[in-house]
Amino acid sequence: MPIEQFLHRLESALPGGAATLTWGAAALLVLFALWLLRLQLSRWLAERRIRLTLGCLGRRRIHDVMLDDGMDSLAFIDHAVLTPDGIFVFGIQRTHGVIFAGEGMDQWANVIDARSYKFPNPLPAAETAAQAVRLQLPGAPVQARVLFAHGSRFPKGKPEAVWLPADVRALKQAWGKRPVPEALGEAWESLVRRVRKVPPAYARELAVIGRLPGRRRALLGMLLLLAAAAWLGWRLSA
Repeated sequence: MPIEQFLHRLESALPGGAATLTWGAAALLVLFALWLLRLQLSRWLAERRIRLTLGCLGRRRIHDVMLDDGMDSLAFIDHAVLTPDGIFVFGIQRTHGVIFAGEGMDQWANVIDARSYKFPNPLPAAETAAQAVRLQLPGAPVQARVLFAHGSRFPKGKPEAVWLPADVRALKQAWGKRPVPEALGEAWESLVRRVRKVPPAYARELAVIGRLPGRRRALLGMLLLLAAAAWLGWRLSA
């Protein structure tokens, strides 16, 4: 049966005829595409929240950069922010749920929906990045912190160097409008000149480790959105 004849019969059978078929089919394609893209949308929202949270501390910040660690290697810096109290170097944990952690523990536990997952203690990596900054900026106050994303809870307590978004907001309120000391601002500018942006290929590799199924769903979701646009273009121009 030719496609035009099939669509004509379908239009006749649907309440609203051609309009119902045109917009209904497009809506179904879009809804299915959004369902496939839900993980990517969730990650995008999480990243936006992280940047907004760190933006509370100060407008001068860098992210996804590398810096010489003084041992013929490079330290990776997730985020660094200039504040009135010094430079904060952040490692970012994008997990959520219940976290059981301790400074001296090699492995921390994350419980989500009654399932437990182990992950390495993130404090040493954050301290390594902060130490690389201290090496480049002798005398400048530099502190290492690990920021957990929205939705993380520490029922048994959390290490001092671990922050939640509420901790960031509380610190910002405590600072008020206190300015950044001039010498610290100059040290920050020196840091900005010395860091190197993470190569795009490496950044993509970090982003997709263990997420191949998610990439396939994302690709299919994008194809469905294109199909919805093509369908509407064809139907409305007919």
